[in-house]
Amino acid sequence: MPSADPLFTVIVPTARRSRGVLVGLGDEHLFGPTFRSLAAQTLQDFEVVVGDCLAGRRDLRAEIAALGAWPFPWRVAPVTGPWLERRRWSAQRAQNEAAVHADGKVLIFCGDAGEFPPDALAHAKAWIDKGKQPHFLCVYKRGGALIPLDGSTDADASGYGSGDGGK
Repeated sequence: MPSADPLFTVIVPTARRSRGVLVGLGDEHLFGPTFRSLAAQTLQDFEVVVGDCLAGRRDLRAEIAALGAWPFPWRVAPVTGPWLERRRWSAQRAQNEAAVHADGKVLIFCGDAGEFPPDALAHAKAWIDKGKQPHFLCVYKRGGALIPLDGSTDADASGYGSGDGGK
């Protein structure tokens, strides 16, 4: 059960249209893979804040709600500004806007359509409990298959890095 004061806030910036952008997944909604992977987390002490650079052109809140009932709190933070009016967006601007709305003690940044292994947040908490700073990756898939970061055909699906900044 999520707490009112979550340990984590998962920040997800976006400026892409909602459907038809995921290679190999047809008309899958952009946030379907991300939200499903978060719903499957073994540690549910988190919230999600989406920084939406297309606010005003779509109702992302209604779209995400239509995907299902999520077992974690989430909200959409509309991103505005003069650069967006010129159709220029910045992931950092969307991340910053979403961070302003975050209630979590630790911020985790994930690209839209990223997926987390089921125990990713539990592993991150374990590293934090040891006094370490966790580093890990959300993963991306093409047609349901993991996309290896090094271009090989064999990938480590864990998505886990170290808790010591790679040292």
